[in-house]
Amino acid sequence: MVSSEGWVVLNRFGAYSAPFSGSIYGEIIEIPNYLSDTEWRRIAPFVSSESVSSDIYPNMKVWENNDYNTAFEKTKTLWDSWSLLTDKIKPHSIREILQVSPANMREYPIHTDHGSKALTILVPIAPGVSEPTRFHGCGGVQPIKSIPWSLNHAYMFIPDPQLTYHSYIGGPLDRYVLNINF
Repeated sequence: MVSSEGWVVLNRFGAYSAPFSGSIYGEIIEIPNYLSDTEWRRIAPFVSSESVSSDIYPNMKVWENNDYNTAFEKTKTLWDSWSLLTDKIKPHSIREILQVSPANMREYPIHTDHGSKALTILVPIAPGVSEPTRFHGCGGVQPIKSIPWSLNHAYMFIPDPQLTYHSYIGGPLDRYVLNINF
């Protein structure tokens, strides 16, 4: 659970809690306008109008950054504010990846990200309309909830082995997501 000091940081971004129960789905925080216009232009050339192969599963990396100095501004702020966001041990690195999943992709299995990631931030990049990430809640068996797909509207969570079960499927067009992990 994010501390009150952590919410001070998040409120500077205009962040707010997702409209479904944190005690069932984990604390999921929405961050509108995650990337600045300059940052958006930095990754825009990697979004192709050509379709990716339907053989790709679940996704293909098209861009990556692991350097704090060139990380996106909100990513750096969240990294620098780690102790205000959680009492968990600070991870060792930042990873920002732009990935694409093919149109009409079958469901990527339900998982929590726990154990492999200390923080997950997902930022829809393209297309304008697509299938959002699906949250399955406690034990992965709760009614599916989603945050509507909206470009540059991030959602983040600290993986929880009991609550943050999620999955995704392909929409009618290739699905580009900026996946940021600590």
